[in-house]
Amino acid sequence: MNGRRARIVAGAIVLVLLTAACSDKGSDKPLTKAQYIAKADQICKDANEKTAALGTPSTTDPQALARFLTKSGRIITDAVAKLQRLQPPKADEQKIHRLVQGLQTSASYFPALIRAVKAQDTQKIQQLAQQLQQSSLQGSQIAQSYGFHVCAHSTGSTATPTP
Repeated sequence: MNGRRARIVAGAIVLVLLTAACSDKGSDKPLTKAQYIAKADQICKDANEKTAALGTPSTTDPQALARFLTKSGRIITDAVAKLQRLQPPKADEQKIHRLVQGLQTSASYFPALIRAVKAQDTQKIQQLAQQLQQSSLQGSQIAQSYGFHVCAHSTGSTATPTP
């Protein structure tokens, strides 16, 4: 896999992680919108920091990239679990639920992406990276319209994979 494609995949993953960590229910009492945003944004911040700590994945070693993707997938899964324990304001449950579902969908791409990286299947990597990027964009739009700060913005790459 060439360096550009690896950076695009890594950038799309970072974008998902940064966008993703903002959502669902779980505690006894619904939070106010401001409380919910503050708690979810902290989860996003923590996920961003964990992702940044992973460093930049190798662009020449498929196994190293697969390890990076595995760790990134765990960060997303952990963030989703934390977000699901938050209880959004009653009036916003559906919007938040859509956002969490989008994050779960994004996380579901990781096993196939890891397999494609290990197999060095460039076409499949590009296909999955595009799906991941689209999911991330949709999540970012929902998060931004809701009023999230950290969860709605990404410093990751938004480049679209090209053949």
